[in-house]
Amino acid sequence: MPATFKKLVDDVENRLRHAASDANKAEDALATALTTAGAPQYCRTTAAAFADAEQKFRTAESEVTAALSRLYASLASLRDREALREADREQARERAQHRRRSKQRYRSHAAPEDYTSTRSSRRNPPPPPPPKPKPKTRQQAHVPKPRVISPESIQKWHEACTLAFQNKPLMRAFPPPPSEPCGDARCRAERRVLEACYCNIRKAFKGRADLRGDRLRFHPDRFMRVPGDVRERVRRAAGEVFVVVQGMYQKVCVEGTEGS
Repeated sequence: MPATFKKLVDDVENRLRHAASDANKAEDALATALTTAGAPQYCRTTAAAFADAEQKFRTAESEVTAALSRLYASLASLRDREALREADREQARERAQHRRRSKQRYRSHAAPEDYTSTRSSRRNPPPPPPPKPKPKTRQQAHVPKPRVISPESIQKWHEACTLAFQNKPLMRAFPPPPSEPCGDARCRAERRVLEACYCNIRKAFKGRADLRGDRLRFHPDRFMRVPGDVRERVRRAAGEVFVVVQGMYQKVCVEGTEGS
């Protein structure tokens, strides 16, 4: 309780006690006057005392009323100040809740790893970057060697063809002949199934003793038993080889006829 408010309450209580005491004294004086009605002088004194007590009582009553008014005004002022303080506290609570909600929204939107990394980076700063390596001397780029058809690759291809042609119903692809880059413009321009061009296939059959037998082995009609889903592609690949071998065989036949 504030000191001013307590002082007002004590003042009102004191005035009420004084007013009650004066009223009791006046009542006693009046009773004494009634019992001694034969003494006029005493009655006048008693009447004067009663009038004085009544005046004091009225004065005390007015003072009590004024004190009560001040008390009520102090109570109203106290309630107003308390309401203002409560409003300030409510605003402070709302601001604190708003800050908490803002932090929660920020943390929910931020990635956990970013938040953790930020906290860890504050505790442990990142190490300095390593020194830059010295520039190396520029080396010459490695140029791969061009593909060359070797006798070993030709021999392996013929062996693969012999093995694949033994069971044609199980063939899924035509064995690709060995190939190498060709400088002939006609070979680069033609469309074919095999990667090997005319020149590559011709090199794979150069020096073969039985071109007639090779011509029959690669005839497209020999691949009719290949599965239907790959038959057309296999026959076209075999046809490309057959055309080259057929030309080589005919040339050998012409040269043999002219020599005889």
